[in-house]
Amino acid sequence: MDIQPDSNIKLRRTVVISGTGLNALLAHLVEKLNKLQYDSSDWSINRNKEFGRMSMIEMFVSGVAIDPTNNMPIMILKNSEKKRTLPIWIGISEASAIAVKLVGLASARPLTHDLIRSVIEACKAKILEVNIDGFNGNTFFAKIKIKQGRKTFLIDSRPSDAIALALRFEVPILVDE
Repeated sequence: MDIQPDSNIKLRRTVVISGTGLNALLAHLVEKLNKLQYDSSDWSINRNKEFGRMSMIEMFVSGVAIDPTNNMPIMILKNSEKKRTLPIWIGISEASAIAVKLVGLASARPLTHDLIRSVIEACKAKILEVNIDGFNGNTFFAKIKIKQGRKTFLIDSRPSDAIALALRFEVPILVDE
């Protein structure tokens, strides 16, 4: 599948990555995100939450951008007051999954994170929140908090996958301060 950008959208040179159709899709989605202007304050909970002994702050996906130095996607998280920003470098597939949800595009067939959502729902479970709760070297760590009946599970995850699911379940994204 090779998706061509709209003719009225001019892509920045740093966004155009030669190669697969997935890269073209990501470039197209990043450009659409750059044009979107939305205010997340209408759906923000604007709260801090204690999770274990860590102090957690709720953040929202502000967008996906391309790092011009290495052409890698960056997911930008911001708190509701937009005073704190957390950039996380992610893979192209994950950036596409996040960007697709942010711009509200639908796929004819379920994407990986849509499939995971369907499996979780079929098991009569739900995601309560995702937590970005660790950093070591250049790597962030995350957990997905899932509830099934009376049981609660913490599932280790990459932040990009956890956030792609958080967007699909419309649950809080909490980051360790």
